[in-house]
Amino acid sequence: MLFLGAYSYDPNIAAAEYLIRDVWPRLVGLCPKARLLIAGPGQEAIPSSQNPPAGVEFLGFVSDLNALYRRTRVVCCPIQTGGGTRIKILEAASYGIPVVSTPVGAEGIELTTDTEIVLRSNATDLAKACAELLEDYVLAHRIGAAARERVRALYTRDAVVSRIRAILTGDRT
Repeated sequence: MLFLGAYSYDPNIAAAEYLIRDVWPRLVGLCPKARLLIAGPGQEAIPSSQNPPAGVEFLGFVSDLNALYRRTRVVCCPIQTGGGTRIKILEAASYGIPVVSTPVGAEGIELTTDTEIVLRSNATDLAKACAELLEDYVLAHRIGAAARERVRALYTRDAVVSRIRAILTGDRT
């Protein structure tokens, strides 16, 4: 499982720490073989990085995202505050990796709950959803593939340019 972010952004620090301290112990109870990768620059800002729990690996800045996503079965994005576009979710979806997120973490992204993304609000439910996707390859593949298709339809450069052009010209067909 992966959480990827820049840890100069306080909501990413808080999300990583919440994932490690609150979600991770529950997930390991359900799926003892799980591993958690924390990737991105500035990881020393995450309090748990000083003494990581078993099964948690801090990778720092990762230059080869293709290799990172090949190691990843599920992305968990337990963001609880903040705004902006959740690029980490769109990126994971573009790789066909299923995403488990909080509703706040996925705000503004047009993915259908439980079909293209899994949204849960608390640590117990986040852990259960992650464990289910880690253990059920068919479900994980189905959600990841659906998310990838939706991201291609809505968020590629050509799709965004077409949507902007339609708004500017008034052609909303």
